[in-house]
Amino acid sequence: MTLQESYFVSQILLTAIASIAALGAWRQSRIYQFHELLKYIQDSEFRDARRTVITEISKLDEQNIDWWIKHDAASLRLEKAAATVCGHYDLLAITLGFADQKRFLFPNPNRHFFVRHFAASIVGNHRVLTRYINYRRIRSKSTYHAFTRIRDAAVKYDTGKY
Repeated sequence: MTLQESYFVSQILLTAIASIAALGAWRQSRIYQFHELLKYIQDSEFRDARRTVITEISKLDEQNIDWWIKHDAASLRLEKAAATVCGHYDLLAITLGFADQKRFLFPNPNRHFFVRHFAASIVGNHRVLTRYINYRRIRSKSTYHAFTRIRDAAVKYDTGKY
């Protein structure tokens, strides 16, 4: 083998090694993102807010009470819980690519996991908070649209738990 042929072989091997390293780094970043999203969705403040939505706000919603209009301490606590749930699910949806409708070429691989395994919570919380979200959209039309998109994707996996 000549020196020139050895050079070409070494360059091909170097390119292959660099490609494998890049693939490994990409997979590692996705695994890191997955663990960070798990921590985010299991945050104690977020869990408490979801519990408040499902246990307290759902009862008021069944009675068609506009709890967000009052400005007493109880209503402010409920609105804080509702805003926390909507904001967290909205940011989760944006992170997973639900805000960008044109993300077909490289979809986020974590997207399916979160939509499927948290479908009941996503759909149930959105159902309870739909009137609140519509009220918020009166002032700002783009409020929580990613939350609605992730709910639309999660509906087919919903077990009706909430």
